Amino acid sequence: MLKLENELLTVEIDELGAEIKSVKEKATQKEYMWSGDKNVWGRVSPVLFPFVGRCVNAKYTYEGKEYPTTPHGFARDTRFTVGDTKETPYFNVKYPEGSAVVLYIEDTEETRKIYPFKFKFSIMYVLEERSVSVRYIVENKNDGTLYYSVGGHPGFKCPISDGVRHDYFLKFGRNNEQIEKIISSDIDLNTGLATYEKTEYALTDNTLKIADDLFKKDALVLENKQVDSISILDKDKKPYITVSFAAPLVGIWSSLNPGADFVCIEPWWGRCDRIDFKGTLEGREYGNKLEADKKGSITEFKIKFE
Repeated sequence: MLKLENELLTVEIDELGAEIKSVKEKATQKEYMWSGDKNVWGRVSPVLFPFVGRCVNAKYTYEGKEYPTTPHGFARDTRFTVGDTKETPYFNVKYPEGSAVVLYIEDTEETRKIYPFKFKFSIMYVLEERSVSVRYIVENKNDGTLYYSVGGHPGFKCPISDGVRHDYFLKFGRNNEQIEKIISSDIDLNTGLATYEKTEYALTDNTLKIADDLFKKDALVLENKQVDSISILDKDKKPYITVSFAAPLVGIWSSLNPGADFVCIEPWWGRCDRIDFKGTLEGREYGNKLEADKKGSITEFKIKFE
């Protein structure tokens, strides 16, 4: 495991998938991240690239050719290489020793069989006081346009101490405004694809109780920049996790398994296909493109541990 630490927190990151595995408070040894119990959900904070979600019939079309794909892409199952933070585009900044790390993958002969592009995909983690910034840098090494999606999927302990998950709450933020409701785009449970149905959830003081059946329709998918932060509150409505982002979508998910003591908050720059999508890679909703003359693009979100 790679380790970042300061006087407040210790963060452990696995080179396999560049996945955060643990965030602990030094003074109390309190763990904030889900355990990764394989009997419930065997991941902790997978990285989603070059796809977010599923494609229709587990494949997509690009320049007249079909390619197979797996949910959320291949980065989460790929071993990353540790890079130099000083050489990372846009982040040529000197960080205190042990507070930042960058990991990257590049295209290979095998990746080009399922994703026909040349690329470099880097993830930079920066620990500052009680927050971890997660930064994704995508570099285009092709003569033409690069098409991709990217996103995070961190799972946080819920409950974190006493109580049970349904004693806890989610709090939504948007420019410090009062938010009366959120609207989730429903997911088809058989295919994992987006439908045209919507579900509204009424909020009280910007909060929503994590009821036992909250995830009966799979993830809550909030489109169109409805919120810019989501916090998990304990049974006393005290926040202990806040995820801040400027993403067009965010997913909120947990398993219905009784042992699922976690909630995922997932900033996305991309989304699964619509259930009736018949287009090509270039036409996927919320997809991103990077022209050949661009050195790279960056997206980021921040997690505060309280």
